[in-house]
Amino acid sequence: MIDETIKILEHHGLEGFNLRKLAHNLAAHPSSVYHYFDGRASILSAAAGHVLREIEVPQPNDDWQEWAVDVTMNYWKTLARRPFVIPILLAGYEPATEVRARLGAMMDGVGIDPDRQVEINRAVEACVFGFVMEYAAKGAGDARAAEVKSDQTAAMLRKILTFIFAGLPDLNAAG
Repeated sequence: MIDETIKILEHHGLEGFNLRKLAHNLAAHPSSVYHYFDGRASILSAAAGHVLREIEVPQPNDDWQEWAVDVTMNYWKTLARRPFVIPILLAGYEPATEVRARLGAMMDGVGIDPDRQVEINRAVEACVFGFVMEYAAKGAGDARAAEVKSDQTAAMLRKILTFIFAGLPDLNAAG
């Protein structure tokens, strides 16, 4: 059911998704969807969570800021492949993910208070979402142009993320 939801979202976007279409594609009655999910919101959250679990989360290293940049770059790559997730997240359907949990634990470990963590997460997500949307808009067309744009976008995003995380406490200094 989640895979079919993702297929619909990839082809029709958030606006084009509804439970009737999902049930039709599954050759099921619309009411049968409610056997597995409470409704549209819960299935969208599950679909977003499924996609976000595709994010590669490397093992933490001694340089937590570098690790955070690497994880965030992987977040960007995942969303660039599946940009339909952004409107789901912006609509408030926020599944818990390993990425957020581990990044939160690392920020806790260096003494960043929870309110500041929210600000950091918002800044990082705004950068990632903006870069995904810019890439999607400008990357449409021939494959070579998209590849060049991807490399340029990745390099610029990495610089911005490095700047954001460099201003935060050093994990080694906090210990």
